[in-house]
Amino acid sequence: MVRFDYAGMYDRSLQLRQWLSDGEEVFYSLRLEKYTRWGFCQDRIVVVTQEHLYVLSEGDLNYTLHRKLELNKIEAFTQSTVAGIYELVIHVKNSFDEHYICPD
Repeated sequence: MVRFDYAGMYDRSLQLRQWLSDGEEVFYSLRLEKYTRWGFCQDRIVVVTQEHLYVLSEGDLNYTLHRKLELNKIEAFTQSTVAGIYELVIHVKNSFDEHYICPD
């Protein structure tokens, strides 16, 4: 499997590998900024495997798992590039959506 592990999560985090199911491999990871419902930005790491999408934050000693979504619960992705700001919204079936800003 080809990996696009831009955040280097598979090699850096033993904790993440413990959260993965048997046979589940990291396909893609990226550092993003999450918009909260109050308009604040928080640093997040999004990790995609063949089964799940994980939303993590990095602490001083370890990572915190904020959300684990099954890929079949994701309905759509919306991308915007207004005024040079790249935004991504992940639309989740029967739950709240995730809104991210992609830093340069």
